[in-house]
Amino acid sequence: MLFNWLAELKQIGRIIGTKKRRNRRQRLQPTKTPTQAELLEDRVLLTVTAVVDSNNVLTVELDAANDQAFITSNPGNQFRVGTTAGANDILADTAGIVSIVVNDTGSAAGQLVDFLGSDFTLTAFAGIGVDVNAIETINFDAGVSSMGSVTADGTTIGVNDVITATGTAMIELNAAQNIALSSAGSLTTIDGALTLSANATGTATGDTVGIALNGATIRSTGSGTISLTGQGSGQAQTTGR
Repeated sequence: MLFNWLAELKQIGRIIGTKKRRNRRQRLQPTKTPTQAELLEDRVLLTVTAVVDSNNVLTVELDAANDQAFITSNPGNQFRVGTTAGANDILADTAGIVSIVVNDTGSAAGQLVDFLGSDFTLTAFAGIGVDVNAIETINFDAGVSSMGSVTADGTTIGVNDVITATGTAMIELNAAQNIALSSAGSLTTIDGALTLSANATGTATGDTVGIALNGATIRSTGSGTISLTGQGSGQAQTTGR
């Protein structure tokens, strides 16, 4: 009996020893590491954004240097925004917009905004029809009829279609260098002020003409005042140049 008991103890000892060695090998086993890097798909961070708020105001923001925003009006007063002419990669066709605001949120250089397509008809919100702020190149290549003010502040501003502000709404264009109106361009207010200012301080250099009118029409049909201030580079102040 004693012999059997000792034999059982030896067998138990062998089992325990085997488990300890197995556990030790498992603890010492090296951690597996990946041998191939995971490939990530390309992603583009958009620096031009467009949002329509609860008041139906379209706000377009440009954040990086050389950003471009093309705002297109389609039949039925449907507006879209893209990074190329006529595109809608920023905002698909949207109806009911009453005002358009464009901002340079990154204080970056070389930016452009262009209004294209059919006429923009804007009933305005808080007295604003179109408000473009600190964009280097601003082009109105489509007509605008607005019950609110139309204002633009940039380096060069081109008007190649009819812009009309009704009632007491004003038109105010301010350019660090040039404002150019083609023969197809016109600016009209009724009782609101109409103000153009280009290189008013006379500090711009290079190809600066101030205000250039090529057979264009600037008029007020009511009590609105008209003010034109512009200088070409290296020239004395002129009006209507």
